[in-house]
Amino acid sequence: MFRRWIVRGGPLPTSSWIPPHHTHQLEPPPHATNRRPNPVCCLPWSGALPVGGDHDEVMKRKVLAAKKRKPSALEKLQPGEAQEVLRSLLKAHPTLREEAEEIARSLISDVSFEGIAEEVEWELESHDLDELNSRAGKTRLAYVDPGDAANEILHEAIDPIIDQMQSRLELGLGREALETCKGLVLGLYDVRKKKNDGCIGWAKVAEQTAQEVLEKWSRGIRGKGTKGRRTSLRSFLDDVAPEWGSMFDRVLSR
Repeated sequence: MFRRWIVRGGPLPTSSWIPPHHTHQLEPPPHATNRRPNPVCCLPWSGALPVGGDHDEVMKRKVLAAKKRKPSALEKLQPGEAQEVLRSLLKAHPTLREEAEEIARSLISDVSFEGIAEEVEWELESHDLDELNSRAGKTRLAYVDPGDAANEILHEAIDPIIDQMQSRLELGLGREALETCKGLVLGLYDVRKKKNDGCIGWAKVAEQTAQEVLEKWSRGIRGKGTKGRRTSLRSFLDDVAPEWGSMFDRVLSR
């Protein structure tokens, strides 16, 4: 693999090797001018490690280290625990509060009534008659009406979404609160119309719950554009939930 070239001024023994930093100018011998040199043999040494050997050993160590890496505790936190971690972090590093506020507002602002309606429907349809029967009827303390049990299950399912609407109202995010309100009413209306054996079919409390949502929104909406948002909401509800028109009149005309 050594280059059998000669140094200007004299022949070079075959067994000699010229390092890359050699300062003598190299030239091919006269009898080799028409021969095509082997490109592998003539490439200068770059100092890089060849594939295999130490390289493979390093890669194996990296793979083993990744497998042995402990799971992140942050990824296993429950919502309440995550909030506590955030409070502790901001208390220890107050300079992060402004950035955290921006991230929080960005998350809260990312909302659409279509997404909210789908979430409401999914939450309500995930509860079946077995769950209703387990709560209704005779208990050790008293008799529980199936309607009351279904109403309880319904609120447990969608109260977190109602709380999101309330939070957006308190933060002055009028558009986002309106989208949440529209999604809640639309989801309740669509579930009511579906023929299913879930709790909502027994309770028939969808309209009552929608009225509670609208009342909370009406009490919380404020600031510039309030009248326009009320008009926009009423027009939207007349289109998507026409059978609840009289209830909309009672709530939104106050």
